[in-house]
Amino acid sequence: MKPEKAMRIHRMMNANKLICLIATHGRRFFCDGKGGEISLFEMNSKTGKIQFRNAWSGKVIYIYENGVARGFSGFHHGGTLRDLVRMMRDYIFSGKKLSIEWIAPKHWGYGIASDELISKCRDLEIIENAPQV
Repeated sequence: MKPEKAMRIHRMMNANKLICLIATHGRRFFCDGKGGEISLFEMNSKTGKIQFRNAWSGKVIYIYENGVARGFSGFHHGGTLRDLVRMMRDYIFSGKKLSIEWIAPKHWGYGIASDELISKCRDLEIIENAPQV
C-alpha cells in the first residue's frame, strides 16, 4: 500500500473517532434515529475512494468526484454537520486539522454534555493542537 493511501486511511479512522464521540453525546448527531447505526467514512472496496455512509438512509454519499466536491446528495444531517463532514474530508485528504470550536457549538443545544464532548475530543489527532500519537 502506498504511504499516501495508508495516511488517508489513518486520517479516515481519526475522523470516524470524532464522529463516534459526537454520536454518543448530547443529541447524538450522526446516529440513525433509532440509536443503533452511526454515519461513518469508509473506503469503497472496488474503487478505493473515500466516501461517507449516511446511517439514517443507508445511502453512500460520495464526497469527491474527479477531485471536486459534489453536492452531498442524500445527506440528511443538516448544513452544520455537512460542513463539519466537509472539513473532515479535507483533513482526510490534506491533513488540515479541525478547530475544537467546531465541536458542540452553542447552537447544537448540547448544554453540559458539550463540556464532556469537547474534553474528549481535545485528545484526538484530527483536532488542532492535539498530541500526536
